[in-house]
Amino acid sequence: MEKKSKKSRIKLQKSTRAIIIVIALVVFAFSSAKVLSAMFGKEELKLEKEVYNYTNSYNLKYDVNIKDNDFIEESVLPMNQTYVSDLVKSLDMEMKYQYAASEESDIRYDYKIDAVIVASHSDDGTPYEVWNKTYNLKEVKDKMAKKNIYINEDINVDYAKYHEEVKAFKQEMGMALDAKLYIRLTVDTKTKIGEENVENKYASNFSISLGEKISKVDGKIEDMDQKFVTAETTVKTKQSGTIVWNVILLIISMYAVYYVRNKTYIAYNIRNDFKLELNRILKSCQDRIVVVKNKVEIEGNDIIDVKSFVELIKLSEELFKPILYWSPDEEEDEAQFYVISNKIAYRYILK
Repeated sequence: MEKKSKKSRIKLQKSTRAIIIVIALVVFAFSSAKVLSAMFGKEELKLEKEVYNYTNSYNLKYDVNIKDNDFIEESVLPMNQTYVSDLVKSLDMEMKYQYAASEESDIRYDYKIDAVIVASHSDDGTPYEVWNKTYNLKEVKDKMAKKNIYINEDINVDYAKYHEEVKAFKQEMGMALDAKLYIRLTVDTKTKIGEENVENKYASNFSISLGEKISKVDGKIEDMDQKFVTAETTVKTKQSGTIVWNVILLIISMYAVYYVRNKTYIAYNIRNDFKLELNRILKSCQDRIVVVKNKVEIEGNDIIDVKSFVELIKLSEELFKPILYWSPDEEEDEAQFYVISNKIAYRYILK
């Protein structure tokens, strides 16, 4: 029964069987813990949820007022052109700003409009800011709103004054300058959404050059900037998916242990005297030995057991018969050799 059982099983090294069983038991323990945790608890997921969003929108329109002169007939020039600096008198600017929120809250806001002279001097190709001067044109504080803020301001900017100031600075200091006049709308808003303080600072970006023969404008006359406020929330969810996958792992691990214990057996790598002698015989007499798959049929023959394989070789030579070799089971340490002639079976059993 034991021989039949081994033939139906798979041979594995002892270390391989041990590794498979250990891994299966670890998977079993881990999956069991996960299933129990999922059955008696809920998984907490931390999510970033949008709670508020707002948009800063800005639009600027302006006209350029020209001094009386013998060269340019128009007293007002449109925007987005290049101008002769000494002929520019002022700029009439219309600034529109809107703060649009996704929901109502108590919004406190301030805003101001500044004219800022920024002058830099280049040394070895590197510009250095050497002069910065701010003129406040308008300031509004402590205003309140619920959801939307609208600002619409008309400002006259005395360009000629700032232009002459830069020219005087250059002449008195005796240095070349790259100067610009920034007309800047700055808006500060503050509100509270739940436990979150939401602060917003917006500054427009428009400039015109000063102190040069030609005045060039730069910066955005239209702008839109949207921002989002998120808050971390915790959501408890059922772990049905976790349970399914871990139950599958449980089944696989249990089957792995069952399979290794019942469907495999340990293969011992032992080079014993039997195997050494068998290999020597098969190698030295390979021209005489015939390997048969089935048990040698000796029924009806007289059986004579010889004491050594050497005697069996002599009989094979004298009788001109091959040596038949058969092994009952490759896992058993037994080999049978026969020389059959004239109803006599000469047998040598190696154990």
